[in-house]
Amino acid sequence: MMRFSERSISGALGCLLAHTYRIQGRVIKKGKKLTEEDLASFAGSGIDSIMVAEIESLDVEENAAAGRLSSRFSGFGVEAGRASTGRCNLFSATDGLFRVNESDIDRFNSIDEAITVATLPNYSRVTKGTMVGTVKVIPFSVPDEIITKCENTLGESISTMEVSAFKRKHVGILLTEMPGTHERVLERASDSLRARVERLGSEVKLELRCSHSIDEVSEALRKVCLEGCDLVLMLGSSAITDRRDVLPQAVEVVGGAIEHFGMPVDPGNLLLLATKGDTQIVGVPGCARSLKPSGFDWVLERMMCEIAVSGAELMKMGVGGLLKEASNRPMPREGLLQDAEISNGGVSIVILAAGSSRRMGVKNKLLQTVEGQPMIARVVDSALSSKAEHVAMILGHEAGLIKEALRGREIEFINNSKHLKGMGTSVAVGAKHFRNSADGLLICLGDMPWLESKHLNLLIDAFDLNDDKSIYVPEYQGKRGNPVLWHSRFFDELCSLQGDWGARKLLEKYSDEICYVEIPTNAISMDLDTPDSFLNLIKPD
Repeated sequence: MMRFSERSISGALGCLLAHTYRIQGRVIKKGKKLTEEDLASFAGSGIDSIMVAEIESLDVEENAAAGRLSSRFSGFGVEAGRASTGRCNLFSATDGLFRVNESDIDRFNSIDEAITVATLPNYSRVTKGTMVGTVKVIPFSVPDEIITKCENTLGESISTMEVSAFKRKHVGILLTEMPGTHERVLERASDSLRARVERLGSEVKLELRCSHSIDEVSEALRKVCLEGCDLVLMLGSSAITDRRDVLPQAVEVVGGAIEHFGMPVDPGNLLLLATKGDTQIVGVPGCARSLKPSGFDWVLERMMCEIAVSGAELMKMGVGGLLKEASNRPMPREGLLQDAEISNGGVSIVILAAGSSRRMGVKNKLLQTVEGQPMIARVVDSALSSKAEHVAMILGHEAGLIKEALRGREIEFINNSKHLKGMGTSVAVGAKHFRNSADGLLICLGDMPWLESKHLNLLIDAFDLNDDKSIYVPEYQGKRGNPVLWHSRFFDELCSLQGDWGARKLLEKYSDEICYVEIPTNAISMDLDTPDSFLNLIKPD
């Protein structure tokens, strides 16, 4: 066993330094085998004694120990790096899924406190070169008998950790539509499924669309299977609600078998597993229209690695299966944010700028300067910098002047000929404009210059097309404000608004549908609409 002791400088030659020193313009790091030059530096700095370690004859030095142990984890898609400071990192040799035998790791880490190994979570998706684990020898050396015991423990397992490579597969997509299904909803579903398939190294061989009926789905499913697809992804315009629903019955009509329906992962509960001969079939949950992580991703990734997915395996996914973002989460999960153009669920922004600014007198408040810019320009710049798919502005009073103030900005202008009848008419015009193209509508006021794109993005990131909550209201320290994001199912009622009440009555009517999203600023309740408010600008918290 390694010995630690305090030694005089004269007796420390050849020992390992226990602590790092910075002396005489140089750094002598812990673990260094001390030389005459090192000892001279200590003496020249007035240091008489130091803590050192001495390695016993039967001990294995930290780097040699880490190298020996890490080599036992190599293979099966895992490569070991070079050991340094008692640590040896393990890397993925391919794109795929990282798998680890958790009981093996627990048993390994229980052998001796001097030896540790840490890994990524089981079934993590990795790319070639990703660090999947690290072996760390904590002291400067370890008795050889402990290393041997660790090696023997690992020798009992075929593979403690591995990376299963993604295999190239031919995938068929089957989308259904019902009366009133917007083309944009189908396009988003198609884009989302294709993006998932392609980033896992496979290709979509065929995509078919049909009505949401047993006869048409079964006929389309026959065609896809006849094309020789390895995997068929069926996404209905209406979610599967039972084993006897349209999509499961269509599978049975074509001679397929239902393996399992439902999984303990949220989002992703309503997933169907089925087969027809050698073709795997997945009834995809509606949450997959977004690229936010869901249980469907867990299933698809395993299938692409040819890892068996059964009903029994699905039912083991509950622990860690709560994937849904909390509305007060400070930052959204990074996961798939590189695909943000799809993942935001099709949110558009409409900015209300048609009012006549009666409280300002003869001046148009939207054209007043705030920190060197017209106020309306600040609002527009924040909207254009957000994750929204599209930004439009409702104009009425002094429309020409506002357009001139926004010259060069890529924003759509929509005229409200009834703007004198109140804000409700502008909301209605905006909702009608996006009725057939957006899944969600973020209604912004033109007189809130302190809101930034990051605040708008918190609302957009919270939006979930398939969530039980459908109205997203910003909140700061218990006080709610603007802007408000509305699910498309409220568009019909928004289209009928009139007067000066805006959508306030709908918020009261559907109070149980509200999801409050914490925004870290009182800018959500600060508007500028009087001459005094411009003369005495108060910045938000």
